[in-house]
Amino acid sequence: MSDKDINETPENESTATTATDDSESTPQVTDAPEADAEHAGHDHDHDHDHDHDEAYKFTEEPTFNVDYKGECLYEVAVSVPAINQKSEVDKLFGELQTDAELPGFRKGKAPRKLLENKMGKHVRAESIDKLVSASFEKLIKQEELRPMSPPDIDGLEDALQRKDDDPLEFTIKFEVIPRCELGDYKGLELERPVLEISDEDVESAINEMRERLATFETVEDGEAADGDQVIIDFNGLIDGEEFPGNSAENYPYVIGSKRFFESFENALVGAKAGQEIIADVDFPEDYPSEDLVGKTAKFTIQVHEVKRKTLPELNDEFAKMAGKDSLEELREQVRTQLREGFAEQSRSIIEQEALDKIVENS
Repeated sequence: MSDKDINETPENESTATTATDDSESTPQVTDAPEADAEHAGHDHDHDHDHDHDEAYKFTEEPTFNVDYKGECLYEVAVSVPAINQKSEVDKLFGELQTDAELPGFRKGKAPRKLLENKMGKHVRAESIDKLVSASFEKLIKQEELRPMSPPDIDGLEDALQRKDDDPLEFTIKFEVIPRCELGDYKGLELERPVLEISDEDVESAINEMRERLATFETVEDGEAADGDQVIIDFNGLIDGEEFPGNSAENYPYVIGSKRFFESFENALVGAKAGQEIIADVDFPEDYPSEDLVGKTAKFTIQVHEVKRKTLPELNDEFAKMAGKDSLEELREQVRTQLREGFAEQSRSIIEQEALDKIVENS
């Protein structure tokens, strides 16, 4: 049996989540919004997809010190005025006060000071998340950049401990998709392959059809040969024990198909109906099932029937099986199909050659 058949038998934006205690939080940047697929690099005049989303409103605009490092890599120093975080914190606490339920207070009546003591760090961390994300989005819109992946953010390690009047400062590092300038694509010299369909090509295609329509007929008292189909039962044991896929009944096996191991196939050559055969199969080191690697199975094979392939005669009756009234009509149809198939291949080849040359010129 083969190593593949021994087991075969005939059967857009996210921010930090607000917590309920005052454990440490680490600000995170959100994923970069995806840009228009036609953009690459910078210095383009088209809109990005995310331009349609409502932009974040900064109280005071951040500043960007853009440094292009080459190799599509950008490093940008960002400074967000402190008033922005104060505004964002006020907004978040306002939302919390509306929904917060604390012991001793009705819903929405808890004092802000109490909320600050309980959730201050989480709110500040969430505000930093928001400002970092909004800054990055503003940057790529403003500079018309197309990031390849979410950016790396440096400099936020002490962001929660800085003074309230200090700006939020950090560095964004990211790569952009390279800009491609289209090269010459007019007047390219291309060579289209041409093929004449011969009579031999037609007959070869028709013989393939005959093979597909072939039947197996029982051979009385005949010996099985390469290409014959044998109907067999088999049962394999390793040290007297069964294993997965070791047996089947009335299995139609074509000798030479290499679906089973070579030693199994060789044992079938010359077999006759009613004969019992023993075959030893060694499982190789690269066999998929590790439990069987390096082991030898002894197969007992019972041959029920030997069948030989019979091709349909090449005549008008065969043409009718293929959907045509005559053999000549079938030949003409096959010739047309071959011609159309090659014409399609020829178009594909010439199109690929054109693309290759355009890429080379770009």
